[in-house]
Amino acid sequence: MIAWSSRSSAVALAAAAFVFAVGACSDSGDDVAAGPDQDGGAVLPSHDAALEPEAALSDAGAEAATKICSDQGFCHSELPPRQNLRGVWGDGQGVVWAVSLEGNILRWDGAEWKVHARRVVEDEGMFAVWGTGPTDVWVASSAGLLHGTGATSAALVFAPVDLPGDASIPIKSVWGTGPSDIWAAGGIESFAEWPPIFTGRLVHFTGAVDAGGAGWTLDDASNEGVAFRAVFGSATSGVWVHGTVAGEFGDVSARVLRRAPGSSTWTELTVPADPGGGWRPEPQEITAAALSSDASLWLSGHTGNFDLARWHGKAAAGGASFDWTFTRQFFWDRPAYAFWGLSPNETWAVGESGLVARWDGAAWSQAVIRVSEVPVGQSFWAIWGTSHDDFWIVGDEVALHKTKQGRP
Repeated sequence: MIAWSSRSSAVALAAAAFVFAVGACSDSGDDVAAGPDQDGGAVLPSHDAALEPEAALSDAGAEAATKICSDQGFCHSELPPRQNLRGVWGDGQGVVWAVSLEGNILRWDGAEWKVHARRVVEDEGMFAVWGTGPTDVWVASSAGLLHGTGATSAALVFAPVDLPGDASIPIKSVWGTGPSDIWAAGGIESFAEWPPIFTGRLVHFTGAVDAGGAGWTLDDASNEGVAFRAVFGSATSGVWVHGTVAGEFGDVSARVLRRAPGSSTWTELTVPADPGGGWRPEPQEITAAALSSDASLWLSGHTGNFDLARWHGKAAAGGASFDWTFTRQFFWDRPAYAFWGLSPNETWAVGESGLVARWDGAAWSQAVIRVSEVPVGQSFWAIWGTSHDDFWIVGDEVALHKTKQGRP
């Protein structure tokens, strides 16, 4: 054990606070190019109590109250109060859905956000939302999986789904390729006993039984001791899941599995360790994962050395394997909580303290998302869109729409 004197502790804390402040204000990382037009992250809304009447009457206050879109087209929308959003998905026809930790389901109707269903889940709330169309929407929550159906999008009613497997395991992610090919995944990381016990639940829907499908079935990967955190993929690259596993000595490691199209078995990806070595250079936790194309896979997280890192995998051997690039980040860099993109050279990462960064195929750069001199401080947790000029980013009491319309 290392002994710290009170003076050493004070010096260390002061230095850490200074470094954190510099990192938060600079809005840059080891792989995010810095520039004078970069942005620290969310603007105070015009109705915020922190704005005094005198400030609102000033030139800066008036501009902040009227300008709702940043110079790069990120438009700030008003949310119902105290909604910490964790998932977002749109039906492609103008309606966008979001879910919150407070257990609410929100709906954007093209003009404003409204709480569509309140307190559907109590406990830890909701984690993700996904759908196949305007009247077929699924929500992953601490109480399991919810299915929204109805005659119209505005009339959807969300009801719990009876899934196979351990009902105490929350569903944290849902994704699929269509109404008859849906995956849902979740897990529990329990340190109440030693060694820790990690359990997972991965289920697959292949269509209603009365329509010739098998309904919901429990996948064999549920027995592998992986606490699943997310499921994603594409029709041509297959299904991907990631999570964590616990070793016999309490060590935690990240796992990334893939099931190729047409296959019934899973293959574990060998995600590279930090080439710099150290005590535990292997990936310990994945906080974000997504495909920006069938040939480009992004992961963010940290190693067993607690170094923040990003992994970029490029498909090789016809997609059978991946060539990896490992990037270690500084400890003051902000972790990414979600990736999204439609091509290898146009990928977005969102995350802690206003992180909204774009990958252009060569480097990451922070987007300009503020509409006043006040930087965005909220964290972003999810991103979804239809094109690189039309996507939504949501997070802690914030929802931004990247658009050319000049309004959310």
